[in-house]
Amino acid sequence: MGNADHSRRRLEEVRGFIDGLYGHDLHAKRVDGLAGATLGVMAGASLAVAVIGQALAQARGLVTKHAAKQVDRPLGNGGKPGCSPAATRAEPIGQRSRRWSRPAS
Repeated sequence: MGNADHSRRRLEEVRGFIDGLYGHDLHAKRVDGLAGATLGVMAGASLAVAVIGQALAQARGLVTKHAAKQVDRPLGNGGKPGCSPAATRAEPIGQRSRRWSRPAS
């Protein structure tokens, strides 16, 4: 088994995990983007967007510039409503019993 086959299998495993986690809540292209970014994090062992993009490019044999864009776009959409994967899964855990406030100075 070559490096490309191994990388493709890992990407499919990650994609399957993310798809199972979110089900039909996320569009297939968003699942692909998250899977690629996750593979980049796993390969690069870093949370810096540029390093994730470089690692994704190396792992999948892509052009670094394009891989970095694939990673940057989903992470950059966090300010738009409904674009964050975490926002689609946020559920309240329980009722607050009291409001937290800062102690008076």
